[in-house]
Parts: sequence; structure tokens; C-alpha cells
Amino acid sequence: MEKLSEINQNQLMNYVLSHQTHPVPLQSFWELCGYPDFQEAKQTLIQHFQVDQDFIVSSDDTFPDFKKYSLTLDCAKCMAAMNFKNGNRVKQFLMTMQDQLTTLPQVYRNSIQALQTKLEELSQRLWDLEKNAINQNLSWHNELDQMICSYASQKDMPALQVYQTLLLIARENVDLEQRGLLG
Repeated sequence: MEKLSEINQNQLMNYVLSHQTHPVPLQSFWELCGYPDFQEAKQTLIQHFQVDQDFIVSSDDTFPDFKKYSLTLDCAKCMAAMNFKNGNRVKQFLMTMQDQLTTLPQVYRNSIQALQTKLEELSQRLWDLEKNAINQNLSWHNELDQMICSYASQKDMPALQVYQTLLLIARENVDLEQRGLLG
């Protein structure tokens, strides 16, 4: 039985650490479990699980026809177990990480989840920036945007590059925290 790659383990760990109730996007999860294609995974999800409880469906303002399916962690574990190619490895990894996380002292769990929340916020902000093509036209939503734009102007670089660098740093910090506390 082949082990999960480090990238896949990090992706799964992000789901476990997420503060969201439906943290697992089907669009990136189906392949980890070994489903042959997205449509088969979606069909399995719709046939065996309840919308608004086990998963939610949302659409993007930019692409209203594109439906995004987000699963709860329990739904993801069950769906993984339904596919025998890679699913059992995925399910076992998720369960192991949840168990390890619950054995950590609360202060460490809070710290890891706070870092994860910040990472998700940065990731969402980066997505928003890319989606709105803000390279020249930043709207000032908060102080972070102002600081980043100011820094980018001083260094004569695109603001998007600064956000990408911050996201990379945040991911590395979460990775270090996970390895130091969970590895």
C-alpha cells in the first residue's frame, strides 16, 4: 500500500485544522481518494449524503454556473472509505490526525488553529486579489491591504507578489508548527 505524499498529508491536515464546518472542497478531495473523475465523486456525494448537513453547495459571483461542493470532515472520511483505491489511507490519516490533535494540550491546539485561520484568511484574500485583478487598483479593505500596498510601492513590486510571499511564509509557519507539535 502506497503512502500519502507529504503534499497530500499537508492538504489533509489543513482540513483537520480548519475552523470551518465544511472545510473539504470536493474539487480537490476526489482525486486524493482515488475516484476516477470528479463526476463520479459528485454522484457518490449526492446519492449517499445530505446537502446542508454533510455538504454544502455554493457558487462563485464570478462564475455563477460553477458549483462548489464543500464537505464536513466526517463526510470526507466516510466518502474516502467508500473508495478502496486510496480512500482507506485518506480516512486513516484524517482519523489519526484528529486523534493526535485532541491529545495536544488546549493551548497548542488553539495556537495551531489560530495559525490555520490566518492561513485561510490570507489564502482567501489572495484569491480575492487574483479574482479581481488588483495589480493596479487596490481597494482599501483593511490595514493589511494598506501596509502591503505601501511596502509594494516602496519595493517597486506588484502587491500580489507581496501577498503570495506572505501566504508562503504563513504556510511554512503552519508546517513548522505541525511538525514540531504533531510530528
